[in-house]
Amino acid sequence: MNEATCDALVVGDGPAGCVAALTLRRAGLRCTMLAPSMPASRRGAIESVPPMVPLLLAAAGIGGHQFADAIAGRFGGMRSDGGVRLFQSSDGMTRTLREEGWHVERAQFDRVLLNHALEQGVTLQRDRVTAASCMTDGVAVETAMTRHRARWLVDASGRGAMLQRLLGLVAITRGPKMLAWRGVARLSQSADAQHDATQGGTRDLTHDVMTSATHAMPTFETSGSSWLWQAPLDDGTLAWTWAGEANAPPPARVRAPVYPDTSGRRDESGTTAASVARGFDVSWRLVRPAAGAAYRIVGDAAAMLDPRSGQGVLFALSSALAAARSIVAVEQAPHLRALEAAGYDAFVAAEFRRKGDELMRRMPAPANEADVSG
Repeated sequence: MNEATCDALVVGDGPAGCVAALTLRRAGLRCTMLAPSMPASRRGAIESVPPMVPLLLAAAGIGGHQFADAIAGRFGGMRSDGGVRLFQSSDGMTRTLREEGWHVERAQFDRVLLNHALEQGVTLQRDRVTAASCMTDGVAVETAMTRHRARWLVDASGRGAMLQRLLGLVAITRGPKMLAWRGVARLSQSADAQHDATQGGTRDLTHDVMTSATHAMPTFETSGSSWLWQAPLDDGTLAWTWAGEANAPPPARVRAPVYPDTSGRRDESGTTAASVARGFDVSWRLVRPAAGAAYRIVGDAAAMLDPRSGQGVLFALSSALAAARSIVAVEQAPHLRALEAAGYDAFVAAEFRRKGDELMRRMPAPANEADVSG
């Protein structure tokens, strides 16, 4: 078996892995990224990301202009169960600044991040991790072809949760098991006609934001424990994600209450046929500890929250930056190793609890809910 050494190993080539590797590389560490020979298929996947994402990308040294081809639409707010929230901030004086989120094609979004990481000197090896061990001052990771040694390991393996499985870490679950399905439908109305149809022929305070299809707001609607997210895109299509409890069958048809005139096979109830392959697990899960003396777990590998929160890419980037910065802090001051590990683990748990509490307000909390505050 071949032997290889570097300063930091990053498992996974998604947004979390790329941003962690980029941040460590910018700090001068030699980074090797380990990823499956068959990357996760993101074809056709659309994700809506909040305005904070461009700021986090900038913090990782990536300009928003690099994602021009990945952005399928922009929006200045959202509708949630009948309420409207605009993305606005203040410049600290009297002006109110409008912010915007992006609807991104995940395959292209991920490709931009990976290409940028490689351009900055991150090494990519496509191989499957078979074993991992973490010591107080380093890690050893085996793949099918190579035995790697490094001072640091960042697990960005997504829902595969590589370190949680290999090290036997605790996985705390919250709420019911949830599965989600997604797809894209064709819109037939103009943006203004769609907006008027949803408002009964009238306009409200959101019309100024929705001056074109690029600023049409996504909508989120709940029904019991199920929910439906819909996002109108620039090309005249409507991306949707539907989720429900795992014991509920996937919907034969997906309702389009915001844009009822979507094309496709229709019935009198105004539904559009949904092409459903299989659901993907979106159950809430927290891995603890998310940090050790020589490892950090980021993104979905660290914590999974129901995507109604819009936190998938956002948490991937924020946790990757936090993890990389904690590693750099230890590189500069080794005596902070234990403190930085505890601090990062507390950060992940606090984010999980904060967002989970916000989401739980929409539904009754289970009686046996675990405490994740400690």
